[in-house]
Amino acid sequence: MSLFGCFVETTALFVNGTKVRLSISHDGAILEADGVVVYSRERAGMGIGFTSIEPSSVSILNDWLTEVENKSDQQRTDLIGTMKFGDSWH
Repeated sequence: MSLFGCFVETTALFVNGTKVRLSISHDGAILEADGVVVYSRERAGMGIGFTSIEPSSVSILNDWLTEVENKSDQQRTDLIGTMKFGDSWH
């Protein structure tokens, strides 16, 4: 997870360039964004670049990134693992 995109663990890969709509939830907050698949890794997932983030989601993303920044490496991995991705792909 970064200001520019995220990695989605999945076995249902899309072709690079596929446009997607993301809904990511964590601790009761939901981030909504549009993105595009920038790379895929078989048996791992896809890198998604954000193309737009809902205005109400910008502060949510900033809060999450601040939270991750203040964690140890293991705590970061555990925190990212608690984020849930919706299946609103197009």
